[in-house]
Amino acid sequence: MKKYKIGCQILMANGVIFIAIGLFMVFFNKSALFVIVNKIIDPLFWSDEILSKGTLNFKSLMWTFTGMFHIIWGVFI
Repeated sequence: MKKYKIGCQILMANGVIFIAIGLFMVFFNKSALFVIVNKIIDPLFWSDEILSKGTLNFKSLMWTFTGMFHIIWGVFI
């Protein structure tokens, strides 16, 4: 029974972490805190350094959807 409780606590912690990451993606995807993530991912999809306003809006939308999926997944965990 003790191992079961520890396993439940680990799953609960993972769910909370997923929710926190999702909230970060949803609310801070245009902030300076997200610069590290953008520096890693941007060169994979956009080769030029200058991104248009439409591209920035698309990136924001995709990060918001990804964050929402993380939040939902964290709730289900």
